[in-house]
Formats: sequence, C-alpha cells, structure tokens
Amino acid sequence: MNEIIKYFKNSFFALVLLIFVSCDKKPEKERYLIPENYLGRVIIFYDQAGGKSIKYENGFRVYQVSKDGFLSTKFKTNFGFFSIKGGDLEFAYVDTNNKIKKLLPIRYIENDPTTPSDTIVQVFKMGNGMNGKLKYSEFYIDKYSNASKYFSNNSNSDLKEWETLKKKAGVISE
Repeated sequence: MNEIIKYFKNSFFALVLLIFVSCDKKPEKERYLIPENYLGRVIIFYDQAGGKSIKYENGFRVYQVSKDGFLSTKFKTNFGFFSIKGGDLEFAYVDTNNKIKKLLPIRYIENDPTTPSDTIVQVFKMGNGMNGKLKYSEFYIDKYSNASKYFSNNSNSDLKEWETLKKKAGVISE
C-alpha cells in the first residue's frame, strides 16, 4: 500500500512540475510589417504549405503582410503570453524603400482621457482563432475614431466575408 501511495505522490509531483514548466513557456517575439498607409483588417493564416517561408530578424518572427492585409505563412501558431510593453510584439508600416515606421497598439476604452490623438494610426482588437482546423491571428489598423466600425454583430455577413478572405489569401488547408 505504501508503494502505491509513494507512486501516486511522485506522479502527482511530476505532473504539477510539468504543468508549471509548460505554462511558463515564453512565445517567440513577433514583428508585423504592413504596407504603408494600409488601414483595415489584417489576417495571418498559419501552417500553410504554400505560404511564405519562415523568416527571422533579430530574434523576431517576421510577418510581411500583403497590400490586401493578408499573409499565409508556413509558421505554426505561436502561443503564450506576450508583453507589448516588454517588446514581444512589434507592428510597423513599411514603405516602398523598406523604411519602417512603428505603430502602437491601442487600448480601446471609450471616454478614456489618455486615448491617443485621432491623427495617430493604431493597432487594436488583436486575437487568435480557429475556423475548422485553420489557425489564424487578426487585428485592425486604423484611427481611434474609426475603431467602432470593426466591431460587427452580424454573423451571417461575417461568415461570407470569411470565405472571401480565405480565397483572397490563397488558403489551401483547413
């Protein structure tokens, strides 16, 4: 009986240690390069056989978004806890000469006196998701005053839009 209790205690300790270590995994840093002056929805589709090749710069995954706001990439999803203030995520406009202008994430809080000037283009509503087996990330780039137009409750139009977006991005696996 003591052997059984000892076995379960050791197994429990090993399980707790495994959970603790796996939850502490830090994701790879990410840099999103968006064509200059692009406004709207950005979607990254992961694990695409025909997607753009994996590219790293200075320890960052690099996601080069198309002029239409899409990217199909061979990267697998990158789960974990990101720190925007810690520099884990970077967003930037890139002009035709490859000059970079960093964009800032927005805190979408109405009537917040610290909300940035409406002349500044910001990144907001970032999230990850799954549609069937298809894994993706999305976010929006626009001025603060335009943020509300990206929050829709019409699921039927969202489903139609989703199918159109997948076709435009050349998504081949789901």
